[in-house]
Amino acid sequence: MGYGFTAYQVDLERLGAFVDGRVDVEPVIAAMSDLIGELDEDFADDIDDGAPSVAQALRHGGSEQMDEEFGQIYAYALQVLCGYAGTELANRGLMPIPGGMTGVQ
Repeated sequence: MGYGFTAYQVDLERLGAFVDGRVDVEPVIAAMSDLIGELDEDFADDIDDGAPSVAQALRHGGSEQMDEEFGQIYAYALQVLCGYAGTELANRGLMPIPGGMTGVQ
């Protein structure tokens, strides 16, 4: 098994405006609907068990509505925001990271 990461260059003020509700996330949800749909498929079992969809997680932003039990969905919602508001950086030399290098077996 390998692990990887995706790095983004993103203006933190712009990102924060989405997270704290100063900017409406509905355009993000519309523009990133294909990715959001794929993520929701990946998390279908969690969503069936009460987790928010990725779109719902985006709407929650940094509010008290966030459910720590489903933190991974909020992490992917943040990735969606970074993809919308920023630029994905090339990291071909680091992908995938072999599991042994991360300390995860």
